[in-house]
Amino acid sequence: MLYVSAELANAIYIVDTQTRSLVGEIPTGASHTHMFVISPDGQRMYTANNEAGSVSVLDVRARTLLATIPISKKVQRISISPDGKFVFTQDQETPRIVVIDTSTKAVVRSISLPSVAFSTAITKDGRWLLANSESGKLFVVDVVSGVLTRTFDTPDVPVLPTPGEFALAPDGMHAHLSCPQGGTIEILNLKDWKLEEPIRLTKGVDGMAWVPATISSATSEAR
Repeated sequence: MLYVSAELANAIYIVDTQTRSLVGEIPTGASHTHMFVISPDGQRMYTANNEAGSVSVLDVRARTLLATIPISKKVQRISISPDGKFVFTQDQETPRIVVIDTSTKAVVRSISLPSVAFSTAITKDGRWLLANSESGKLFVVDVVSGVLTRTFDTPDVPVLPTPGEFALAPDGMHAHLSCPQGGTIEILNLKDWKLEEPIRLTKGVDGMAWVPATISSATSEAR
């Protein structure tokens, strides 16, 4: 199944990829459902409802709304820890990342930052929380303590860079961050904690995803 956020319908659409047809939907109970994450076990879905300033908790199998968690006047994007225990969303009114306990469906704490964050990602080992900001900064936060440990400058462009989205490499060694205004994909080495040479594209680059490579045995042997 393919899950698609439908902002104007206040729902998540469910598409059967084999028949290419809409087979169902899950109501989010809030407007502008923009981004979502699915728990590692596939049982729950968590949506960031931008203009509503809330997070919805959905039962994937039952296709029902379980809870709506108020956060702020507006939120942006959402991420989940590798163990599925915590969900993170970014308050757009106050420079903080809000942490939700998935077992209780409640906000358990906030992580304060120097400026408002836009999107986040948690490293594969669950130790570090990466966040980007319209201030042109990339923040690294210790998940357990909530302490800001490192700050990096993202591309130097004529205006402040519009923050994009994170994509973590499957090996857990690199974090990629799209920067729409700069037209680049920044690469942060998570071992050496250094920014590597970016991938230079065109302005407007934003969403990213990792796709598993499929190589035939013949091609594999040739390589």
